[in-house]
Amino acid sequence: MALPISLSLLLTNQRIQKFLVTEATSYLSDYTGGTFQINHIAYNPFKGIVIEDVALYDPDGTLVASFSEFTGNLSYRKLFKQEVAIKDLYLENPTFYLTTD
Repeated sequence: MALPISLSLLLTNQRIQKFLVTEATSYLSDYTGGTFQINHIAYNPFKGIVIEDVALYDPDGTLVASFSEFTGNLSYRKLFKQEVAIKDLYLENPTFYLTTD
């Protein structure tokens, strides 16, 4: 119980918030080859990790997907191994932009 509360409190710190947003966008952009934009990351003990206002752009700068909120329950065991695993995933207002040749 202490870990979720600690995580929630840590994410209220603006420096930690900025660091996590920067690290997450950089990692996801490198991983996908596109560009991710994230507005805010929070932790809610009842909902899990909450990432707000997310957009994914392809390498050409075209918007591929966006959603207002990403919510997922973290696996705490994986966190202790310095891994991130999300058990449940919920997207709020997802929009996907598909192109054809």
